[in-house]
Amino acid sequence: MAEYLDQKKIQKLLSSHVPDIDEVLVDYIQGYLNDAAAAIATTGERDANEDPVEDLIRPMLEDACSSGAKVSDLCSKFSQMLMDVEQNADTQAKSKLAKLAAPVNMAAQLAQINKATKAAQGTTDLAHAKGRSVATQVDIKKLRKAEARIAAKLEKRGIKSRYEASKLLNENPLDDDDLLMKVNPVLDYTSTRDKVKDVKLDNFDISFSGKRILTNSNLHMVYGRRYGLIGRNGIGKSTLLRNIAYRELAVPTYISILFVEQEMAGDDTPAIRSVLKADIFREQLLRDEAAINKVLKSLDEPSPLDDRGEVMSKHDIEAKKNELGDQLNSIMTKLTDIESDKAEAK
Repeated sequence: MAEYLDQKKIQKLLSSHVPDIDEVLVDYIQGYLNDAAAAIATTGERDANEDPVEDLIRPMLEDACSSGAKVSDLCSKFSQMLMDVEQNADTQAKSKLAKLAAPVNMAAQLAQINKATKAAQGTTDLAHAKGRSVATQVDIKKLRKAEARIAAKLEKRGIKSRYEASKLLNENPLDDDDLLMKVNPVLDYTSTRDKVKDVKLDNFDISFSGKRILTNSNLHMVYGRRYGLIGRNGIGKSTLLRNIAYRELAVPTYISILFVEQEMAGDDTPAIRSVLKADIFREQLLRDEAAINKVLKSLDEPSPLDDRGEVMSKHDIEAKKNELGDQLNSIMTKLTDIESDKAEAK
């Protein structure tokens, strides 16, 4: 992420006022102040409902330092640094000048406009351009209303046939579980046993609703360790997790990703059950196991029927049992490999 504050200055201030401060705490305060400065630089003003210095940094410093005077002096300096960012943002806004996040090729844009103008009488399908399935961020309800208004206007003008509504309205969007299964196709856990499962992502960007959240960022996670994301509301924690879960970031395809939504529908489902349901691969294996056991049970009944509704012979029954038995053994092996029986304890 771009630096909006002098990180060396922050580190020097912390070291001089609190010599024994933990290095991890220094890194966190640096990042938190830089995030707060980035928000101010983007919006041009500070949030009147929160003070990052007084709300979070002061309590942390008071725990790490016994001198209240030094803590107050540090907080005063940090607040002044954020005020300087706000004044600088206000000055830039008044001058009507702003640095672009990326270069803009005006000639290329003009060529695209000309191409679109020439193709105005026909239809252009860009569906082939996408390289992978991703969840749409379009509000379908709002889009449907907008499409209805546009279609009504064009109908009055007698050119309804020339208008093609958005394909999003004609699609049957996948729910989250189906989409996760589609972008996380790995079900054979045994095939990944000897592969490196560390995650290392370098130089990636993340944007949401036109706002750049992360720029030239790095993320390294070592297999077996537990990690947590800490930051103020709206900083992009959930967005980062969703980008990882839906493989918008280049996570190796042999690594399975489970994602629990922050917001869930209120029902009688226990919290631990909601977390377990996030393991869609385990849930699929359990469903397959239950389905096979149900069929095996039906084969033990008198005169079982096949798929065509005809009574099965003893030979067909034994063959079907052997086939289902092999499938069941494979499922049980996978459940054992992922320690399905210990999932709740974990």
